[in-house]
Amino acid sequence: MSRRAAREKVLQALVAVDLGGTDAEEALEQVWRLRGDGEAAGDPSPEDEEFARRLLFGTLEEGRRVDGVLRTYSTGWDLDRMASVDRNVLRLAVYELLHVPATPVSVVMNEAVELAKRYSTEESGRFVNGVLARIVAHLEELRTRVGE
Repeated sequence: MSRRAAREKVLQALVAVDLGGTDAEEALEQVWRLRGDGEAAGDPSPEDEEFARRLLFGTLEEGRRVDGVLRTYSTGWDLDRMASVDRNVLRLAVYELLHVPATPVSVVMNEAVELAKRYSTEESGRFVNGVLARIVAHLEELRTRVGE
């Protein structure tokens, strides 16, 4: 499994938590059990599992701050009106941009756009790219605020 696949599993878990009120631990356990085609999957590597857990639980723990950033930079969009997939792709990307600086910004943006296009719509890819581009323009300032 790759980091890309781990992000995909985290997105699936975030949507389950967001829409279904599923417990995060249970949601992650469920998505680990299935491959993309609905078949049973093997166990993730310890590194992939650690990365996914960091992203999932970090995104949820920092939810208020992440949503605040999204409210500021998703001009004209109320978070509750966004499609759940788009909202959670953005949450995941914002968390990773702010808290996992070892991941290049371009990787975070590309992965987010691909997730949005795969699980939502082509327009969602453009929407996610636009919101993240506005955030990235202020990333150093945002990272400084996170450290406070």
